Amino acid sequence: MGNVKKIGNQIIVIGQPDHGPPHAHIIGGGVRISISLIDFSTKGNTKGANKAINWVKANSAKLIKIYNELNG
Repeated sequence: MGNVKKIGNQIIVIGQPDHGPPHAHIIGGGVRISISLIDFSTKGNTKGANKAINWVKANSAKLIKIYNELNG
């Protein structure tokens, strides 16, 4: 897995190899979720992950590019 960004005690990670559709993981501080880079739907408890989720939304184009490079 490739760490993309650290926000507080959470990291945003893109897996390699990973299944589609394009998504990232937010891990740390009691949070372990998956977030779609297409529609931002989440799997897992998002409590306490607002800053990281907002960062993913604001940087989704960059994250999709990284996801495609890693998982081509």
